[in-house]
Amino acid sequence: MCRDRTPDPRQIQLHEQPRGTEEMQAEENALKKCTQQAFDADTQATSLHRWQQQYDQLGEGAFYGVTDLVEDQELQFFREQIHQATQQECQIWSEGLWIGFPALGQQCRINGLEVENQLMLHAGTASFALTTPNHFQIYGLVIQREALATCAAQQHLPFSEQLWQAARRQWSEQEQRLLQSWIEHHLHGQVSQPQLDRDQLYSWLLLMLSDSEAQPSERPSYARRKATVDQVCELLRLHPETPLSMSQLCALTHTSRRTLQYSFETILGISPLRYLRMTRLNQVRRRLVQLAAAGEEVRIYQVAAEWGFWHPGQFALDYKTLFGESPSLTLAQHMQQAHHSGAAHHWDRA
Repeated sequence: MCRDRTPDPRQIQLHEQPRGTEEMQAEENALKKCTQQAFDADTQATSLHRWQQQYDQLGEGAFYGVTDLVEDQELQFFREQIHQATQQECQIWSEGLWIGFPALGQQCRINGLEVENQLMLHAGTASFALTTPNHFQIYGLVIQREALATCAAQQHLPFSEQLWQAARRQWSEQEQRLLQSWIEHHLHGQVSQPQLDRDQLYSWLLLMLSDSEAQPSERPSYARRKATVDQVCELLRLHPETPLSMSQLCALTHTSRRTLQYSFETILGISPLRYLRMTRLNQVRRRLVQLAAAGEEVRIYQVAAEWGFWHPGQFALDYKTLFGESPSLTLAQHMQQAHHSGAAHHWDRA
């Protein structure tokens, strides 16, 4: 339950205070901590519980990621660190509201829009895309819609789901430091007063968001560039086995080479041909891992050909450059780990 007095955000310290033993024990039993390490992008995509995600690795080298998470049925907050650049398709649970931001001084893209010193928002009613650079760290919270609305009503604070319709909102460095510190403290410390901290957090977020300024979705040209990129992505989905040149892509999308290149560089930060190659390599790896886990016979170059790689030598070189290992090593490792998740979980009380 929320407290009666509306707090001044400048006075919120989000600190711990004494509380009754029974009430504290009930909260501690509900909250859980989890740390998950991952050594491939698909495993990393499973690190946020109740999310539906797919990650493609874009940065070269052996993959490594780690997620620190605290959650119960109403609130989830986390810090995710990934060493390699990624393209992510994300969707939170349907009744959730997501708030996310890169660590101080870092940048990313949400739905092709650049994020720098900004807050990202999204509801669970639709998916969103994140493009992240090498050595990236992101913080996030997901709050049950009903819990936030209840707090707003009891505190007489403004609340509208329209806030989550703008992917980016401006906020101050001081506000970012405060929220980042709150998450870090509760990820690594013992939360002896979880409901009080939660109520303070909700009130502070509602006040901060009501004062923040929504960022526009860029100029009208953004929609055209995004549509061009989406069209190429759909072509890849429908015809995974067909290698496409720049000339063919231009003809299929009815754009010039310059427009196609610019669209990809501004929306995804990479060239169209590199995007196609990276996506196909990730799909090959994904399929090899699936077949190995199922204990099925695998012909590596047959799988590669299904995704448009017709030259075995060049495929093997491209694969090792991206993932830091040969396709045969990927297959061997996952055949050995067929009955394991490929990630280390450590659960504790929060």
